[in-house]
Amino acid sequence: MNDGTPKVDGRHTGCRLFVSKSGLTGFALGTQGDRAGWLYDFFASPRDEQHVVPQLMALAVQEGARRLVTYEHPFFETFFSTFGFQTRVRARLAQLNDPPPAWIPDIVAEGSTSNTCPDFLCMLRADDGVVTARSLASDTTNFASRPGTVFREARCAGCDGELPRLQWLDVLDGYLCRGCGFLHVTGTLTLAPWDGPLARSKAERFTGSGARRPDRTTFSSGLDLLQ
Repeated sequence: MNDGTPKVDGRHTGCRLFVSKSGLTGFALGTQGDRAGWLYDFFASPRDEQHVVPQLMALAVQEGARRLVTYEHPFFETFFSTFGFQTRVRARLAQLNDPPPAWIPDIVAEGSTSNTCPDFLCMLRADDGVVTARSLASDTTNFASRPGTVFREARCAGCDGELPRLQWLDVLDGYLCRGCGFLHVTGTLTLAPWDGPLARSKAERFTGSGARRPDRTTFSSGLDLLQ
């Protein structure tokens, strides 16, 4: 695996980049200023070896990953919880002031009437500040019937048992084996940096430039989600 040689490409300024040997899976780890400790843009390819994802995640923690934003789904939240992360806050799109356009799944941004933008989870390492959540913040009831969810037959990498493999909104591809408990996740595991106000583009389509936001906490950056 690449050791994360510092690289500047605009979005990942102040980050180190890590990729698997295949080049199919990787992440950016913030190392400077307000970005320090953030795990950004963790993309795991379903074509990569299944052991690569937990190996890279363990490497991220070893190298200093302490905070991240992911989509609200029990598979994602459970995966990160196994590495010591707990949900700090769950936020809806309407609560985010000018979030990065990349946070909105393409299939949602294309305007499908059946698919809505998922909520977002800001997660912290349990040893990194006070986190009060004791259980999953994700909706665990009927998640298999969410719009944008499809299934295909697969085999568990842990016990070789047959099981249904879930795909959701083109951001998650994986399964949780009821036989051996093996959890496999691929797709868009964590989201892009959010340093502050950005162009509305895709986000504006859903919140509206003049739309009134709910009378509750709103957020204007990744750091806001930590408050």
